[in-house]
Amino acid sequence: MRRSEDYGRGRGRRYSDDYSDDGWDRPRGNASSSTVVSRCILMIVNALSIAFGCVMIYAGATALMEQNIEDLGGLEQPVVFLVAFGSILTFLSLCGFLGACCAIRRDGSSKIDGCCADRALMIYYVGIMTLCACMLYGGVLCLMYKDKASEYVDIYWTAINEVFDQPDPDAIKGHLRDGGVICLIGMFVNLLCAHFSAKVMGYQHTARRTMLTSNMVGLVLGVLLIVLAFLPGSREMGVKDGYLPHVIGSLGILASLLSVAGVLGAFFLSPCL
Repeated sequence: MRRSEDYGRGRGRRYSDDYSDDGWDRPRGNASSSTVVSRCILMIVNALSIAFGCVMIYAGATALMEQNIEDLGGLEQPVVFLVAFGSILTFLSLCGFLGACCAIRRDGSSKIDGCCADRALMIYYVGIMTLCACMLYGGVLCLMYKDKASEYVDIYWTAINEVFDQPDPDAIKGHLRDGGVICLIGMFVNLLCAHFSAKVMGYQHTARRTMLTSNMVGLVLGVLLIVLAFLPGSREMGVKDGYLPHVIGSLGILASLLSVAGVLGAFFLSPCL
C-alpha cells in the first residue's frame, strides 16, 4: 500500500524526484539547495538576456525605419536578422526566467504554476540547445574556415556596409577570429544554462522529454521525406532508373518507424509525461 501511494504521488509531480522541491529554503547542505542556486542563476542570466534581446530589437527596428521597405529583403539582410534573432532570444529568455521563477513557488502539488513552469523550462531548454548548435557552427566557421567566412562577408558586404558604415571590408574580416571566440563563449554559457534548467526539472525527466521531443521532430522529418519521394518532380532525380526517390522514401519510412518507437518508449517509460 505504501508503495502504491508513493507511485501515485510520483505521477502527480511535474518534476523528477532526483531533485526535490521540499525544503528548498533550508540552509545549504541538502539536495534542494542546489536547485535554488540553479534557479537564481537562471533568473539572473535570463534577465540580462532579456535586456540584451530588447536592445537588439530596438537597434534593428531603428535601422529598419531608416530603410525603404522594398530594400529590406529576407533574413539575409543584417537588420532583419537582428530583429528576428533579438525576438527569439527575448522569447527564450522570458521562458527561462518565468520557468525558474515560478518553479520556486512550487510546493510539490500539481498546481498550474508548476505545470507551466515545467513547460516553459522545457521550451527554454530545447531552444537553448538549438542556439548552441548555431553558435557552434558560427564559431567553427570563423575559426577554422576563415576563407569561407571572408567569402560570406564579400557576398553580403552591400547589406553589411549599410549597418556598420565601414568602407573597408578587411576591417571586419580582421575580427572574424574574435567573432568565433564570442560564439564559442556564448555556446558555453548556453550549455551551462541548459544544465541548470535540466537540474531544476530533474535529469531523468529532462532526458525523457528531450527524447520525446527529438523523436517527434524525427517523425515529422520522416513523413516529409516520404512525401518528397512521391512528388512528381523527384521522379527524374538520380541516374537512369531514378533510384533516388526510392532511397529517399526508404529513409523516410525508416526514420518514421524509429521515431515512433522512440516516442512510444519515451512516453511509456515516464509516468510524468
